[in-house]
Amino acid sequence: MKFGVFLPISGRASGPDTLTEAAQSAEDLGFDAVWSADRVVTPWQITTPYPYSENHEFIVPPDRPFLDSFTCLAFLAGRTEKITLGISVLVLPYRHPLYWARVAVSIERLSRGRLVMGIGVGWMEEEFAAQGISFKDRGRMTDEQLEIISRLWTEEHASFSGQFYRFQDLAFYPKPIQQPRIPIWVGGEGFHARRRAAKYGDAWFPYFV
Repeated sequence: MKFGVFLPISGRASGPDTLTEAAQSAEDLGFDAVWSADRVVTPWQITTPYPYSENHEFIVPPDRPFLDSFTCLAFLAGRTEKITLGISVLVLPYRHPLYWARVAVSIERLSRGRLVMGIGVGWMEEEFAAQGISFKDRGRMTDEQLEIISRLWTEEHASFSGQFYRFQDLAFYPKPIQQPRIPIWVGGEGFHARRRAAKYGDAWFPYFV
């Protein structure tokens, strides 16, 4: 059995010293991984029920700092030596796959192969609306992104033509250190999440069952 801990990337105490202490302490104590959460914006009014709290309210108030997940892991890649760095979970529709695939590989290379990608489709309708992204299409967008990164990270000439993303004959280097790709842990508890994990992922990564 392996054990990981969440990083303090949100809240008033979040910052370089707190993150460094948390990650290095976890590494010294023998934990296997540290995990960053993902948030782009937090609306003042959220009516979408949060599925992971007893009262269905989001657990981080909107006036609390919330650092970027990738940035925190890139920072900690240079502050740690052996502990796995994970995202729990990156909401794929919030970012274009050509962008986040490059960021992920950069962190994975700089950490010498220590990144695990937890991914999900997202839950907050208000956060999708703020970014002009279709909430109802988030599952199909995620599936296309997972097909795309499989090609980017393994093929010399990568092309894709889907409903949401299209590109032709792209080079993508460097490839991940971990082969055949950076591990993909698929978050979510429902039928579609489990099917996505079986088809595209290396692990099923439910937050609460």
